[in-house]
Amino acid sequence: MAVGASYLQGQAARPAQAPATPPLATAVSQAPVPSPAASSGVPVQVVLNKYCVTCHNGRLKTAGLMLDTMDASHVGNAADVWEKVARKFRTH
Repeated sequence: MAVGASYLQGQAARPAQAPATPPLATAVSQAPVPSPAASSGVPVQVVLNKYCVTCHNGRLKTAGLMLDTMDASHVGNAADVWEKVARKFRTH
């Protein structure tokens, strides 16, 4: 009995350690959020036409941005503009 009691006392004397974060949980929490278009299979141009082009067009030019004239299939031609659009989508 003395051996069991000393073991329990030794366990009680140890400070509690925080559980380690599993690698999968960390990876999932840091994963990028997919855009609505990417996750639903809807073409990007359809999403832009529905949510963006009503204000960001050649007539209104809201914030100086005209998405109706930009080519969503060649984002490399205006990568800086498309990065701003993607950032707006991510932050809703």
